[in-house]
Amino acid sequence: MSKFQMFDSVTLNQEIQLHSGGIAPQGTDGAIVEIFKDGEAYKATNRK
Repeated sequence: MSKFQMFDSVTLNQEIQLHSGGIAPQGTDGAIVEIFKDGEAYKATNRK
């Protein structure tokens, strides 16, 4: 069972490298938009 559900609000607890080459800083707010392998990985989008 995954820790998060679809569309849960999340806040990064560390910065992460973005696929586009930028960095999402710690504290960035977002929402879960995809869950992989029963919670082994998540895809989130930032809320602006």
